[in-house]
Amino acid sequence: MREFVFDTERAFLDKFDGKIYAVSDGMGKYICDILEEDYITLTNDNVLIDMNTEPYHNLVANADSDYILYNVSDYNSEKQFTEKYGIRIIIKEKQTL
Repeated sequence: MREFVFDTERAFLDKFDGKIYAVSDGMGKYICDILEEDYITLTNDNVLIDMNTEPYHNLVANADSDYILYNVSDYNSEKQFTEKYGIRIIIKEKQTL
């Protein structure tokens, strides 16, 4: 898993706003977050399915995300997938509202 550390939430948003995708399994269980470039590659390679496209958008009604790990057989486990593509964001200074 790759970790990204930012001093502030603003620094994080400046770099990654709209560029992180959550991935779940076919049962709606959250697996990990991934970067946009990995999302594009994995959907093109049919490893991930974008549940917003036909005919998939009604298959997983209670999924935590719109992107599911479809072809898990390409990896020995979800853990292996997470180790390869997953990301963790650390923000040092949280803003208080």
